[in-house]
Amino acid sequence: MVDSVTLERNPRSTFPHCRALPIAAFLCVATAASFAKSGEFATYVAPVLERRCLGCHNEAVRKGGLSLATASAVFAGGENGRVIEPGSPAASYLLDLVTPANGRAAMPKDGDPLTPAEIGALRHWISEGAVWPEDITLKAGRIAHAPPLLL
Repeated sequence: MVDSVTLERNPRSTFPHCRALPIAAFLCVATAASFAKSGEFATYVAPVLERRCLGCHNEAVRKGGLSLATASAVFAGGENGRVIEPGSPAASYLLDLVTPANGRAAMPKDGDPLTPAEIGALRHWISEGAVWPEDITLKAGRIAHAPPLLL
């Protein structure tokens, strides 16, 4: 007759799906953050670039050797080098060009200066890593309404 039975648990078989839970949670958060940044670009940044920059900086007309129509073109830069440093607004030449100094911004040359909200949208986008979804190509002359960016 057996007086007692000792059970041993196999740690690998006890709730094996629980080990996947932290990984799944991380992937959900990372994906949500990516979608949020992609949506931010389409909602706030793309309309500013299309309305204010693409007239002179598109795939057909590349003033200064710069196109702002695609991610690859933007991050390649122009004759003066890179214009956007993801995560670093202070090092992004684009912001220097559109931010008024001595009463006037250098860009856009032939148009009204960007509003503080438009500059803020670009600054915020760059500070958050300048995420530009690869499937988005901007078109010159497209008129789009951008809601104000709340920071």
